[in-house]
Amino acid sequence: THPDAIVAWSTGTPFGTLLRGISDAGIDIPVLGGNGNLTYPQLAQYKSFTPKQMYFPSPRFFAREQVHPGPIRTAQDLFFKSFGAIGVKPDVAHSFSWDPALIVVEALQHVGTDASPEAIRAYLEGLHGWAGINGLYDFRDGSQRGLAENTAIVIRWHGADATFEGVTKAGGAP
Repeated sequence: THPDAIVAWSTGTPFGTLLRGISDAGIDIPVLGGNGNLTYPQLAQYKSFTPKQMYFPSPRFFAREQVHPGPIRTAQDLFFKSFGAIGVKPDVAHSFSWDPALIVVEALQHVGTDASPEAIRAYLEGLHGWAGINGLYDFRDGSQRGLAENTAIVIRWHGADATFEGVTKAGGAP
């Protein structure tokens, strides 16, 4: 059928099975995987059969080279310095808890550790402009996400040197 790309939207072992099958079939087209696979140990296991072009939707911290000096870059510098101090190269597993944990700490610093759940929630729902490793958070829209689609990027995995490269700007623009 001559597809232009393959969307391999699974996580963990099933993703590896898909990549192995793609490789064994001799298919050489871009592959898009889910961001649950963005862990260095997992991707290292696939080195011998990683497609030449493998892309993932991603949090922004993976493309530090795109982030200019400012509050987001400062947050990223702390993130990488903290993990570097313990000899860990952070990946998506580390990033998913980093900003939320710091946001909760900030909330408790503002409302106090004896605050009611309602007071903490009210503080969080009014939080905006908070700089994290993946963008500026704004909780005022009621979605409880903090980050919108315009903060996501697409990255490319380079299996030979185990690195990621940002291939889109925040929000997916080329």
